[in-house]
Amino acid sequence: MGPRYLSVAVLVVLALAATGCGGRAVTRESLVATGHNPMYADGFMHGYASGRAMNGGIGDRWCKLADPYTVNTYYHQGWDEGYAFGTSEMQRAKEAFARSSADYQRVQQQRQDDFQRINREREDQLMREQIDEMYKEQHALPRQPLTPVLVHPAFPPPLQVPR
Repeated sequence: MGPRYLSVAVLVVLALAATGCGGRAVTRESLVATGHNPMYADGFMHGYASGRAMNGGIGDRWCKLADPYTVNTYYHQGWDEGYAFGTSEMQRAKEAFARSSADYQRVQQQRQDDFQRINREREDQLMREQIDEMYKEQHALPRQPLTPVLVHPAFPPPLQVPR
């Protein structure tokens, strides 16, 4: 596997990780365990899912409980922060996917260009060989039958005069 394909594979894995395919890093339990108010944790998770849903998150849906959002400041703050986090996470995933798609397109274009170049080189080579054969056929000296020259010791051969 070449370095181009490896970089595309790494980007795809990163895009999948950024979209949450590997599991969400933030859970309600983890927020409560770190000392956040349970209403904040509920608001954060609802806002997080809503932010992802509004930005193309698969399996996420809009969730905003009107009463707690307007009455409870913890839920309100958690929802707003979760929404911002979910939105930014999806935006990063889209950017990573766009980069990997652009890399994939570049690799495919390079492969196509290489294939066309190799075919042109083959065609050029065949054309040169055909031209060489035609040239040899056109410029070949006609073969004349050899006429035997009788040489008798009493009669020396004629002198060769340089031209």
